[in-house]
Amino acid sequence: MLDGRVLALDRNEAGRTTLHGGSHGTGQANWRFEGHDATSCALSIRLPDGLDGFPGTLDLTARYSLDAEGALTLSLEAQTDAPTFCNFAPHSYWTLGAADGLADHRLRVTAETYLPTDAAEIPLGIQAPVAGTRFDFRSQRAVMVAGDAPLNHNLCLSGTPALRPVCWLSHGDVTLEIATDAIGLQLYDGVHINTGALRTHTGQPYRPHAGLAIEPQAWPDAPNQPDFPPITLRPGARWTQVSRYALTRRPGSDQERTKP
Repeated sequence: MLDGRVLALDRNEAGRTTLHGGSHGTGQANWRFEGHDATSCALSIRLPDGLDGFPGTLDLTARYSLDAEGALTLSLEAQTDAPTFCNFAPHSYWTLGAADGLADHRLRVTAETYLPTDAAEIPLGIQAPVAGTRFDFRSQRAVMVAGDAPLNHNLCLSGTPALRPVCWLSHGDVTLEIATDAIGLQLYDGVHINTGALRTHTGQPYRPHAGLAIEPQAWPDAPNQPDFPPITLRPGARWTQVSRYALTRRPGSDQERTKP
C-alpha cells in the first residue's frame, strides 16, 4: 500500500516477490557517466514512472571517491516527482583471501537484533535478538561453520543513523571495515552464486560461497511491515546513503595498508 493505493510490483523472484528492484532494477541497467576528478567519479540513472510497478520518475546519483587513506566512499542520492518507495543497497561481494571463497573469513557486526524470515526469505515483521543464533556477530566469529543455517538476512544496526563503523570482515592480517549511515545490513553468503563458464576477475568461474555480500540498506519489505522504519520518498525530499570501505593490514605485516 502507498497512500491508499495498492501497488503491483514486478514478481521477478520465483514469480512471487520483488528482488533487487525488479527485472529492470539499477543493477541491470547502464548508468550515465557524469564526470570525474582525480579522486572521484559520478554516475546517474533515471528510472521512469511505472518501471516494474514503482510510481514516479526517480533520479539516482552515485558518487565514488577515494580519500587520502585509500578508503572508498560511495554516496547515493535520489529524488522523485511522485510518492514512491526508495531503498537502494550497494550489493558488492567480498573475499579477502588469495582464492575466491569464504574459508577462514571472520566477521563482526554491531547489531543486537536481526529480522527472521519465512520460507520465501520475506521478513516476518519482528526483530529477534541475535544472541544464541547463527546471526550473532557481535564478537568476531567465522562467517561460515559446518551446520550453520544459510545466511541471507538483515541485521538491525546499532547506533544512531550517522556514518559510523558497523562491520569488520577479516582474513589473515587483512581487514575490511565498513562504515555506513544506513540502519540495516543485509548479509548473503552467496550460496547460489554460479557464473557457469563465464570468466571473472580471476579468470575462473565463481561458484557457491565465492564471496560475502554486505549490503547497507533500510530494512527489507518495509512497505508491508507497519513496525519497520518507512522507506517512502516524496517529491521535494531527498534520499541519501553514505558507505565507506577501508582495507587495512595489521601493523608488522609486509604492507600495512592495502588500497582497494
